[in-house]
Amino acid sequence: MTLRRFLPQSLMGQFALLLAGAIIVANLVAILLLNAERVRMVREARRGAQVERVAALASALSEVPPEQRDKIADAVDTPWLRVSVDDTPAVTTPGRDRFARRVTAMFEDALGEGDVGVRVSLVGEDDDAGDPRHEGRRRDRRGPPDRHGPRLIASLPLSGGEWLNVRPQPPGGPPLLVSRAVLFALVLSLVSVLGVGLWFIRRLTRPLAALGVAAERAGYGDRDARVPVTGAREVRRAAEAFNNMQERIAAFDAERARTIAAVGHDLRTPITSLRIRAEMLEDGEREAMVRTLDEMRVMAEGLLEWGRIGAETEKAEAVDLADVLAGLADETVRYEGPDTFVIEGRRVALSRAFGNLTGNARRYAGGAVVRLVPERDHVVVTVEDTGPGIPEERLEEVFEPFRRLEESRSEDTGGVGLGLSITRAIVQAHGGTASLANRPPHGLIATVTLPRHRPRRRRAGPSAAAE
Repeated sequence: MTLRRFLPQSLMGQFALLLAGAIIVANLVAILLLNAERVRMVREARRGAQVERVAALASALSEVPPEQRDKIADAVDTPWLRVSVDDTPAVTTPGRDRFARRVTAMFEDALGEGDVGVRVSLVGEDDDAGDPRHEGRRRDRRGPPDRHGPRLIASLPLSGGEWLNVRPQPPGGPPLLVSRAVLFALVLSLVSVLGVGLWFIRRLTRPLAALGVAAERAGYGDRDARVPVTGAREVRRAAEAFNNMQERIAAFDAERARTIAAVGHDLRTPITSLRIRAEMLEDGEREAMVRTLDEMRVMAEGLLEWGRIGAETEKAEAVDLADVLAGLADETVRYEGPDTFVIEGRRVALSRAFGNLTGNARRYAGGAVVRLVPERDHVVVTVEDTGPGIPEERLEEVFEPFRRLEESRSEDTGGVGLGLSITRAIVQAHGGTASLANRPPHGLIATVTLPRHRPRRRRAGPSAAAE
């Protein structure tokens, strides 16, 4: 199971996920930056408190006798603030970096005596490891390890030539704090920005959805499918290109249908005239010529029927397919299926398509069984016969126009080979498929699959027009 299965598939859903992720990441980065600034300010405040405490301790130690200073230093010594009174300063060379100078200034301000010789330096954790004066304290009261790099060491002069040496632990920052106000701001920004973003994304994607529906309807043979020219410039250009394509295809289909129908119609007159003249010929020549003229007439009728496919004006509507199939049944064709099953389509065209299949079954097999099997989103219609079947290598070939297994064009043997071509063209115009297969031990099965519903035309209402 991959993560892709859980991701949204629509363009709007992917945009929404991307927008929500960007908002969350931006807010988290802002929270981290604000918290870092908060940590810095809290550390500065704690460091200032440490400096004031040490300065007060230095002032107090200067007022007491030297023999009592060690006891006071031991009393205030903690793992977080190491304190000792020594004869020599722990800091021999004051630090010159900006941080050391700033802390020195803080000590001098707290003491209020100007430059009194305070020495401040940053040293590593083990820089004073060899100082025997602090060995016992390090062993007994080491304190937590320093996680903030070099430690601060300060030496403050006391009266009598002694020094107060302090090693405060770096003040830690406060824990990451996400208050209710921050969470509320995060949720509010997410909802508000995502709401506006979704509206904007829907405004951008609605014309694309309309284009997809129109393209699907065009695939079903609806040459009237058009797309409102709205939305962004690129979408408008795509809509205009689609509409122009539909107009060109519709014009081509109409011209093709008119040409074929005109040829078929114009052939009928000379064929009829020739047949009348053939009747005046002698018996030996007349029979062959009449047979040839009859084949030519069948071909002309086939051209007229083929041309009518592209010139149909029948509109799609709710069609009871079960009623259409039951109407084709007679003593040789049996219908099996539900009494009622409604799909969207063109009734006359569907009757012609299934009539061609049942007509072939009567002609070549003496009859057939027509079955209608509803599926979830489509319907399957099969026409099964017990005839001789078709060679496997020619099952697809027979759907080509003017292609027959039996080469004569006699009306008694099936016409000019347009029936199956017309059937497939009608089925494909409804968004379906048509195929043939041999059924053991003998016979043929024609399978037609049709969708229950064709895609609906989207209305370009006020909201769509605004987009």
